Amino acid sequence: MALRLLLFMFCFAIFLKSMINLEGLFSVRYKLKMSQFRYERKYIIENLSTQKVNLIIKSHPHLFKKKYDARFVNSLYLDSLDYSFYNDHVIGKSDRYKIRVRWYNNLYEEIQKPVLEIKTKKNYLGKKESYCLNKINFHKNLQVEKLNKFIRNSNIPEKVKILNIKPVLINRYLRNYFESADKKYRITVDTNLTYYPILSDKILFTKVHHDKNIVIMELKYGVDAGDYASKITNHFPFRTMKSSKYIRGIQITRDVII
Repeated sequence: MALRLLLFMFCFAIFLKSMINLEGLFSVRYKLKMSQFRYERKYIIENLSTQKVNLIIKSHPHLFKKKYDARFVNSLYLDSLDYSFYNDHVIGKSDRYKIRVRWYNNLYEEIQKPVLEIKTKKNYLGKKESYCLNKINFHKNLQVEKLNKFIRNSNIPEKVKILNIKPVLINRYLRNYFESADKKYRITVDTNLTYYPILSDKILFTKVHHDKNIVIMELKYGVDAGDYASKITNHFPFRTMKSSKYIRGIQITRDVII
């Protein structure tokens, strides 16, 4: 009897140890998965100059400083035929996606290193997957079919290739970059926002839409820095708002493209 009890206790101890190890493994995997995400908090600032916004950032007690030179950001957004990505954002789904091709500075040029980005949003958390594409000569007479072929023939994940998506919008803006002294928090400031609608056969470069008197500021930080974030945001005289340049662009140009 005593031998059976000892054997039972020995087996139970091994079981408990395996469960603890398994729990630790799941915990590590969860932390690794969450480390791919970051918090993204946006501020829509109206009727305030970029210079004043930058001054407010630089006067923050967390000592934000300019990280890079300002540059223009160009984004070509892709969506399904029924605009499912757009609709998911509008109805407020917690899990949302955006797919875009991004390049920097000149809008019209031979783009040497365009990048396909898949953005995943879970409420305030976001992550980004990036894939390098082939170079393309981007010009005013570029046909949408050629653009579609370029995307399909590039080295992109199969999960993107099987989607029936198309180019729907181009967005361009000037971005300034800031980083806190401890390098845990980053801020981007976007101005000069413009949108170009895309029809089924052509890009309407002559139908440019300007988002005037708008500054979009975004605070970005890792999940591990979330506990201290309120001390960062409390020093800004702005309110966080859910915002997406893609959604704004579609809504501004929808009389042309939808």
